[in-house]
Amino acid sequence: MIDQFPTLIIAAPGRWRDSLCVLLQASGQIGRIWQTDNGREGLQMLVSKSPMLVLLSVNLLGHESWWTLRKIKLSSSQMPCVVFVNTAAEEMRARGTGADYVLQMGFSSESLFKVLAAIHSRQRLLTDDAVKDSEQPHKPIEDVVPYRAIEISGGQ
Repeated sequence: MIDQFPTLIIAAPGRWRDSLCVLLQASGQIGRIWQTDNGREGLQMLVSKSPMLVLLSVNLLGHESWWTLRKIKLSSSQMPCVVFVNTAAEEMRARGTGADYVLQMGFSSESLFKVLAAIHSRQRLLTDDAVKDSEQPHKPIEDVVPYRAIEISGGQ
């Protein structure tokens, strides 16, 4: 069974966001869903709700979407973020700002499900690696090679 991810959606209210929720629930990969149309509130919910996935629409007011994405990635670089865009230019900007996955509006449900499956695989690998690391014995301090400073002399 696939673990279900609690998810935060940051998007304007309306049919699009409602339809996204229905698709997410139909995927069987998403657990609890929190929603907001405000980037600042979304950032607060990241802390208070601890979602494992953020879905962000660029259709928020002004530059709020880009500001929100940048803040999410600065505070939690491992947080998977899927950004929904309208144009190729927005897609490039989303990738440059730190989006893990980008879907253009009008995406197919199959595309969304593939992205969710990729995120689950990535998170599973990260979790498995963390467990393996915790099972490895730590090196004794005397086995650690000290950092050597290299002296650079000035001109001759």
